[in-house]
Amino acid sequence: MPYFKNYPKVSYKFGNETSGTEFQQVGAYIDVLDLAKDNLSSYQKINIYNGDRPDQASFGLYDDAEYYWTMFMMNDHVKLRGWPLSYAELVEKVQREYPHQTLTTRANLADKFLVGSTISGSTSGATGKVLRRRVDLGQIIVETDDTFLANEEITTTEDEQVNTATIDSVVEEYNATHHYEDANGNYIDVFPNAPLIQRISYEISYKTTPTTRYVIDDIKVSNFSSISTDFSLGEVTTAAIYGNLIQGGTAPIITAALVNLLQTEAELTVTEFETQFLVGILGLDASVIGGISGQLDVIRGAIAGAGGTVPTSFVFHTFTLVDNQLNYLANTPSLNMFEFFSDVSASISIPLIPFSEIEANIAEDEDNKNLVAYQSTGLIFTEIAESPYSSRAEGFTAAETILNNYIANNFADLQPAQLTPVTFREVYERENEELQNIRIVKPDLVQSLDAQYKKLMAESNIDTTVTTANTNFRGIGSSTTSTTSSSSSSSSGGGSSGY
Repeated sequence: MPYFKNYPKVSYKFGNETSGTEFQQVGAYIDVLDLAKDNLSSYQKINIYNGDRPDQASFGLYDDAEYYWTMFMMNDHVKLRGWPLSYAELVEKVQREYPHQTLTTRANLADKFLVGSTISGSTSGATGKVLRRRVDLGQIIVETDDTFLANEEITTTEDEQVNTATIDSVVEEYNATHHYEDANGNYIDVFPNAPLIQRISYEISYKTTPTTRYVIDDIKVSNFSSISTDFSLGEVTTAAIYGNLIQGGTAPIITAALVNLLQTEAELTVTEFETQFLVGILGLDASVIGGISGQLDVIRGAIAGAGGTVPTSFVFHTFTLVDNQLNYLANTPSLNMFEFFSDVSASISIPLIPFSEIEANIAEDEDNKNLVAYQSTGLIFTEIAESPYSSRAEGFTAAETILNNYIANNFADLQPAQLTPVTFREVYERENEELQNIRIVKPDLVQSLDAQYKKLMAESNIDTTVTTANTNFRGIGSSTTSTTSSSSSSSSGGGSSGY
């Protein structure tokens, strides 16, 4: 290569040769370009044209292809990582290095869908082998010649146990999310099982002395793995801490505040809950005060009007969506359910009440209860035609189905607004763009610097480790010549933007 023709020569023995061969000492080094790259008057910044090789860039800048070597010497990141790739080369590289399918699921992957397992899709019939897992993002990387489908169930048998999960999305591995970042470009951890459904259940009793009122006796919150199981108080505290670590995490923080409110009040009435929590903590409009009590009054009145025994115990359930930062998802549907026992069937015809039927329950069956349910999005309430449900299990399953269908149909839009998902391909593109931005020796200086460099290199004494030439280059400073036993290499490719 022309770059090495002015290097000093050394006797070098190749392989088992007994006599040396004269060869360029490629480890020789002169720091004149180190001085130039730190001197603002000696360089300018450019972006490499897409697809240009180093010699092409040199010719475009200097009308001489042989100054390509100065671009490597002036840019440490190019020396270390190689010349930027063309866009076509970049796409080929990322597709070659990440050629598989990535399945994203909200299921807990801690102990299932392990590396080496064979999985199959219930709808697509696709099969594949689990190559890797990124549990922190809910990703399963699969080697397959088939195509899995979003929203289908996948199964695998591990240790004689059949494991299942629902796929939320299917993408090429190179287009899968590599990480999430905030507006400042910082990497942000996410909760991999989200979007998830969180249930809060309020156990309410009707009191008549000394005054009539509805009192909240207990509050139970579902954990992050199932809406049918509850947090312990210790888990609520841990979740609140976790929520603080994950950029706000309003779900666990608000849950902890709710439990704290119940524990600090000698008696927490529904009206106090609406005033102190819904308005005071959540910041809802004061018009919500009396809403829960009003609906309970309607239920009691309907049963009394039908000649039944008026219930005094209720459970009010809410089901809300939470994103992967553990924040409640605004402007998405939530479900509300009132659970109670009734010994008669009754109809409700009061306007603005989003449920209309009460069914008689079986007295000896404690699991047989009314769950009247409705959906709310903001202040818009929608009756659910299947309501009332006849058991807690039936009601919870219905809530899960309704909200999971919403997640499946809107999964791509449920990313947290303050976070940006960055794919593997985008990571490569960013790194390549960094390589495309380089420093070059100013065109009016490159000839004299090149001549000085070659002169010092030719005059260097290879028998000494370091020699110094008392020479200045256009005011840059003294340059140093050295010989070492190391050498560096670079790759070729292309970039984008102009000279």
